[in-house]
Amino acid sequence: MVYEDAVIRVGNKGTVFDITMYDIDGSTQTAVDLSTATTLSLEFRRRNGSIQSVTAAIKNAPGGDGIIRYTDSAGTVFAHAQAKRGRWAVRGVIIYANGNTFKGSWQGFTVGE
Repeated sequence: MVYEDAVIRVGNKGTVFDITMYDIDGSTQTAVDLSTATTLSLEFRRRNGSIQSVTAAIKNAPGGDGIIRYTDSAGTVFAHAQAKRGRWAVRGVIIYANGNTFKGSWQGFTVGE
């Protein structure tokens, strides 16, 4: 039997975030090609408004599906001194070799006690 606790909690270590980056043109949504990205990161906005940026990686190389993965293996985000329960948000950020930056939309989630 496999049990997965769907609630992220303060103090958690090992939490995995998979974020799919999309480009939206009118009513068409297309996964962003990550193959030419030089830097990938996730920004976490805590309930107090502070933002923490962490380095992420392409989940499925070469990145045509647009999925960025971050594993909080050391508790950098959720075992951080500023980690408090409440409503948080996350977004992906891509920096390309030509200097362009693509920031995704904030997506909310709840951090429990």
